[in-house]
Amino acid sequence: MRSTAEDQSSYLIQAPPSTVDPMPIVLGGGTIMFSLIAFFLKWGFTQLSNNLKEDITGLKASINELSKAHQQFSIEYVRKAEFDRAILKIETQTESVVSRLEIKLEKLGDKIEQLLIKDR
Repeated sequence: MRSTAEDQSSYLIQAPPSTVDPMPIVLGGGTIMFSLIAFFLKWGFTQLSNNLKEDITGLKASINELSKAHQQFSIEYVRKAEFDRAILKIETQTESVVSRLEIKLEKLGDKIEQLLIKDR
């Protein structure tokens, strides 16, 4: 007859069957990754929105200046060169805003792409 010590030692030597299912870990990692992507998307769009508000405010001010210049032109016959300068200023500001927006969207797209690559 075997002793209890022999039974315990043989039990300790045997490895328990694997009961860990890797699927919840994989799903949890995917959920975390999607949460991070959603966070970065929201953060990026918030930043773009804030910057656009500032840029649009600047454009509105320039349009108001153009409107005033136009009123002066019609009332006092302001020189055409001043009117052209006001229009050129608005065009330059608009191009600058669009250029910065494109750059920011590209950076945001690159960050999202990097996160998706890390997820794989």
